[in-house]
Amino acid sequence: MYLPGPIEDGPYPTLVEYSGYDPSRPPSSGLDDFGIQLPPNIGDFLCSQISVLCELPSQPGSIFGGALGYAVVAVNIRGTGCSGGAFDFFEQLQRLDGYDVIETVAAQRWVAHGHVGMVGLSYPGISQLYVASTHPPHLASIAPFSVFDDVARGITAPGGMYNTGFAGAWIDQVLRAARPYGQGWERARVNGGDTICAQNQLLRHQNVDNTEIAEAQEFYDPELVDPLNPYLFVGDIDVPVLMAGAWQDEQTGGRFSTLWDRFDSAPFTRFIGYNGLHPDGYSPDILAELDAFLDFFVAEKRTAMNPILLAAMPLMMEQFLGAPVAPPAQHWLSGNFASLKERYMAQPQVRIIYDRGRSLFPGSPSGGYSVDYDSWPVPSAVVDWYLGPHGALSSDPPRNTTGSASFRVDTSEAAQAVRSDRDEWYPKPGWHWPYEDAGEALTFTSDRFDDYTALLGSGSVDLWIKSDAPDAYLEVTISEVDALGNEIYVQSGWLRAATRALAPEARVDWPQVSGLAQDAAPLVAGEWNPVRIEVFPFGHVFQTGSQLRLTIDNPGGSRPSWTFRTDPTLNDSTVEVAYNASYPSRLVLNQVGGLPEFLPFRSDCSYLRGQYCRPDRPFVNAVAEEAVFPPEPPPTPTTILPSNPVLPPTEVTSQPDVTTSPVDSSPTTRPLTTQTVTTRPLTTQTVTARPLTTQTVTTPFDQTAANAATESTHGRRSGALPTTRAASSGADTFAARMPSAMSESSVRVAEASREPARSDTAATLAGDLAFIPAADATNNGHAPIDENTRRAPIARTGGSVAILLLVAGLGLTLGAVVTRQARSDRSGQR
Repeated sequence: MYLPGPIEDGPYPTLVEYSGYDPSRPPSSGLDDFGIQLPPNIGDFLCSQISVLCELPSQPGSIFGGALGYAVVAVNIRGTGCSGGAFDFFEQLQRLDGYDVIETVAAQRWVAHGHVGMVGLSYPGISQLYVASTHPPHLASIAPFSVFDDVARGITAPGGMYNTGFAGAWIDQVLRAARPYGQGWERARVNGGDTICAQNQLLRHQNVDNTEIAEAQEFYDPELVDPLNPYLFVGDIDVPVLMAGAWQDEQTGGRFSTLWDRFDSAPFTRFIGYNGLHPDGYSPDILAELDAFLDFFVAEKRTAMNPILLAAMPLMMEQFLGAPVAPPAQHWLSGNFASLKERYMAQPQVRIIYDRGRSLFPGSPSGGYSVDYDSWPVPSAVVDWYLGPHGALSSDPPRNTTGSASFRVDTSEAAQAVRSDRDEWYPKPGWHWPYEDAGEALTFTSDRFDDYTALLGSGSVDLWIKSDAPDAYLEVTISEVDALGNEIYVQSGWLRAATRALAPEARVDWPQVSGLAQDAAPLVAGEWNPVRIEVFPFGHVFQTGSQLRLTIDNPGGSRPSWTFRTDPTLNDSTVEVAYNASYPSRLVLNQVGGLPEFLPFRSDCSYLRGQYCRPDRPFVNAVAEEAVFPPEPPPTPTTILPSNPVLPPTEVTSQPDVTTSPVDSSPTTRPLTTQTVTTRPLTTQTVTARPLTTQTVTTPFDQTAANAATESTHGRRSGALPTTRAASSGADTFAARMPSAMSESSVRVAEASREPARSDTAATLAGDLAFIPAADATNNGHAPIDENTRRAPIARTGGSVAILLLVAGLGLTLGAVVTRQARSDRSGQR
């Protein structure tokens, strides 16, 4: 328990951080623990201003909560640290324990208003979702950062492939830390006379072996996984929610936004998405959002951040993330609290930060520009790019009667990861994004965009494939090839073809798979098989003069921390992808409006946060010369159909905001609602939003109309911007050939609701759990490094942030920095 002052000076607004790391580890004595000796009067001054500096919690959520002036109660879940019970990931008892913690803490006389909030990033962020689902009466709000949406599909087994990298390693690390005295600090407590802690260590032998369970799952087991799946229960959470996450999160992945439209019972929600990495929820601008959120719903009083904390923030961020990020702008400070809260709750629900890293400190978690949207999903046009000969990606459906290319399966690539020269959380870490080997991938590239184009949300790669093996493990990657000849990573997706059957909630832009054993089926030998591969959600602006690229290849080499388990018996098999009029393959993405009128050209590809870059290299697809295509494709295999076929989405005509107007209101076009835009590079300003150009509905058999459809008010797109279809076309070749879930209308225009059908049998292959790495007693209480991949888990955050806050105080009071080299040796900080 950490109080901002003497208990008799309370009550204090209070937060709880709850996880299986070491939140309840006894605090350090502050500066002395880091070899920094200060005169007593200086130390006393620092403690009087920010008391948490001299009694440091082990977790960053607790540190930042204390620095913001809150009392913090840090609790280890059962089966970890000195807590009682046996460990089992997110079991019902852990949730009920969390309920009891909230109610017990809220009843203390030093807690203001008789309620508490929850904070935390990663493991302590995920745990908030589970605890909130039990409805503690005195829980005021939750602020989960860097979380997953689906325990299986989102992280443990994306697309039906077991994640042997981060997910598998983390499960094992947490279990090892949950062994008797596994976190290291428990021994000192017992030696100091803590008999309860000693007795609780005896229960560790009852821990469930979650590693064995996860590795044994070949398919999604609803009885096992449904209770652990946030996607199925967040609709029951009935307190205000602030959620933030990075699309390229190297640990928990980028699917968190699939939860955003499912918080049906929450009285207030605020969602923030950005390009970046796992710890970026603790960057200054997101902390400013957290500060306001906690003030309105927990403290019930709006106050400015401590000026000492603000002044120290650049130095803190430099030590933590490698760049002196500027202090955040603070809002909602002037006026009556009730009116401020009313204005705060009336703000747009969604904030998307594009081009994060575009700042005075390139590559840091800052800069870029924010666009606020009123709701999620953001009103958008679902647009298609069709695969074509010579590696082309075009808005025009294919008219050629033949056309396919193939690649060789190399299962060894599944163990390959993207590496970096230095800590991946630092700006410009020196990424090593490997190139695809000739003959082992396919690439398709669009013509150049003639204007800035924003793509936001999930996507789908709909392919016709044929293989000489009964299964195929597939990876797809979206990238931008800029006008300077650089290729910039955007997002990826994965699929084990045998688990291609769709779940009931699948949409045209989101091919959710079922993963159920009864839905699994091998590829039909010698025939063309339809498969749909999910592209994880992302938000990215393609520059004028850039091209969009789709790469289809073997899993592996696309993420810093994700590797996969594939089937070695498939090695040297061949996967062939068709792209012709009878078997059209396509990429489906969401285009949104709301961009500022002016955007500066991106001259340096390496600064985008979490998005690696490499010089573009020519790649020639291996054309399948002997491919044979019958006049009509065979009947669609029923194994890919969802058990409850998805109907086309309800079309709702939207009214544009008062500040904008549609480009064209004729019956052949459908306007997209664009919304107020706020850009926040270093200052805040209001920018007029620009509506999207929508295009004429065409069929693949009307060449004149097809040509007209690719014209925009900015000129000929030449395939760079695909056709935006406002209605389903009966002559649509792809729609006519693919299963019902794939033949939906390819347009969603400002839908009033896109709530997918709920199912108690959520789906995806294998998987039991997966989250974030924990500390390991074999390395001085810090999480271990995998020396083969040079990756480290989130557990390192606590010690790092502690150092930062300490050093920050010194820098302010002494006028000089007295600190050690932060995380210069990666292994020394885990």
